[in-house]
Amino acid sequence: MKLKKTYAFAVDFEQEADGRWSADLPAAPVCAAWGYTREEALETLQDLTQTYFAVLAECGDPLPEGVERCEVTPGSAGATGPEMVTISL
Repeated sequence: MKLKKTYAFAVDFEQEADGRWSADLPAAPVCAAWGYTREEALETLQDLTQTYFAVLAECGDPLPEGVERCEVTPGSAGATGPEMVTISL
């Protein structure tokens, strides 16, 4: 059985002029989402990020540059929080 690695990523948030929230993942520029609330934007980004990285791993494609430096161990300080998304591969 292959052990999964967990990665945590900082999220950039911005509130748009119409009140919606955008959430971007600097570690993977293709991962961006929006929501009517900050929490909705983060939840959508979490799902998108997990799917994107799972597809990369399944296809044998490399993870974006610098991702390995973001590895955290499950349960360690900083592994989750309001400004983070986490994925397991």
